[in-house]
Amino acid sequence: MSTDNYTAEELMDLFKKHPSEIFPFAVTGDSAEFQDGAVFELSETLFFFDGGIDTGRVLVNTTDTSVKFTVISDNYFDGPGSTIEFSIVEEGEEFAVRKVADAEEAQTGLGYAGPAGAYVAWSLQAANFRNVINKYSAETR
Repeated sequence: MSTDNYTAEELMDLFKKHPSEIFPFAVTGDSAEFQDGAVFELSETLFFFDGGIDTGRVLVNTTDTSVKFTVISDNYFDGPGSTIEFSIVEEGEEFAVRKVADAEEAQTGLGYAGPAGAYVAWSLQAANFRNVINKYSAETR
């Protein structure tokens, strides 16, 4: 995505408005789009594990160029207070989605499979985000 075509804020607006089309798992919440202070439930987030810990509630905090989830569930694979932030950053002539995560009291046993599962989820998410940008690019104009 060329910086000539979009701003970081425009791209993040698309990210916030279309979470159910971007994330490769169920995302439901107080509204259809990410808004500051909203609570969302992320369901079936672990592609490789079916043990009831793959659904959790998160508090959403947003800025013009980021969305941050903070886990508020006691029974999610990452403990309460764990965070993951998605932000739009400029890298040379292009934008990228940066992901920064901090797991608190992560479930034992997921340490080995976690990075592989995250890679799959993030790869699907990136492809889905590109599709959303192509589909809704007129919204940013």
